[in-house]
Amino acid sequence: MIIRFSNTKEGQSKAIFSTLFITGNKLQTLFDREIALKQFMLLSILRQSKEQLKFIQLGNLLGCSRENIKN
Repeated sequence: MIIRFSNTKEGQSKAIFSTLFITGNKLQTLFDREIALKQFMLLSILRQSKEQLKFIQLGNLLGCSRENIKN
């Protein structure tokens, strides 16, 4: 896809964005079979954290609200 749209800077940007979006969807589909991708990311952050994080800090790291972390 990137090669197909590589003749302009704007085309390259669109191709990169599309590729990232498609890859994100594929990852989410893959993870949703066992555990949600957001749950996996949350567990990864918790495991790698050297200190105890509050819900609001976790939400900021994941790009969501603290209410979504609690659910």
